[in-house]
Amino acid sequence: MRMWHGHLRRARASDHGKTVRRNSDANAGGVFMAQGHEEIKVRVSGVLVRNGRILTMLHRRQGRQYHVLPGGGLELQESIPDCLRREFREETTLQVEPGRLLAVIETIPAQITTHWRDNRHVVELVYWIDQASGYAREVAALSVPAWVEIAELLSLHLYPRVNEWLERGL
Repeated sequence: MRMWHGHLRRARASDHGKTVRRNSDANAGGVFMAQGHEEIKVRVSGVLVRNGRILTMLHRRQGRQYHVLPGGGLELQESIPDCLRREFREETTLQVEPGRLLAVIETIPAQITTHWRDNRHVVELVYWIDQASGYAREVAALSVPAWVEIAELLSLHLYPRVNEWLERGL
């Protein structure tokens, strides 16, 4: 692994002599570009469980519905805990305190077949949420908080596909 501005990036033999730079799009959040227009996104997400249910974000895009763990792109000069706090606040209005790292999940484009953004290489850091205050509220119409019974995880369209891993761990 190669470090770049605190973000993980897989080194490949074809990378020799290439530079990696921050995407200039202010809305790109954690997206880095390598020459040749390859995208690498660092996403930070959290697992919050209350009363036997896990908080997910239900997305509705391009005629499809699917769930993701609450979280989003790591910004340049932003710490990982601050990113998670910001994303939870923006998506759900919850105030959270991140706990331990649960998993690092890498999804590369060849492995993505049904996600709406098929062209992205994503490294996702999944954290346990130790504390949360407030109530999860809808902030955006296309992405709404959804509490899902842990027993229903296997049948859920959850990205990345961590359903089985979450069910075993919870």
